[in-house]
Amino acid sequence: MRILLGAQLAQSPATIRFTQLERGKPQLHPGHGGEIQFNVSHSGDVALVALARRHAVGVDVETERALPDALELARRFFAPTEADALAQLPATQQPAAFLRLWTRKEAMLKATGNGLAGALHRTDDLPGPWSVTEFAAAP
Repeated sequence: MRILLGAQLAQSPATIRFTQLERGKPQLHPGHGGEIQFNVSHSGDVALVALARRHAVGVDVETERALPDALELARRFFAPTEADALAQLPATQQPAAFLRLWTRKEAMLKATGNGLAGALHRTDDLPGPWSVTEFAAAP
């Protein structure tokens, strides 16, 4: 992270300093100017880094895996309408759909600095506007 941010700031990676927002989101120390925002996520062997200028950014990555309790987790953490939509899918599609929605929600909450404490069931009313991009990581 220091290497990437150092390149953006034209500074030695060793000089990059960090601080945290109230709920733990890391950010560059104000001494670096505050223009560059970043976020990091990792899962299994995959890491994802986002850098942005003058815009809050959040990322999340999840390794696809068996998730037999996807619907139960959705009913616990998501809005009722989202859990109901997941329930309408065939059981074989529910784990992947759950992880896609979880990933989108977590990325948005990380962008706002709320993290998972920001309540996954209420991401539809986050101050915005937000742009969400979904993609599959390369092997």
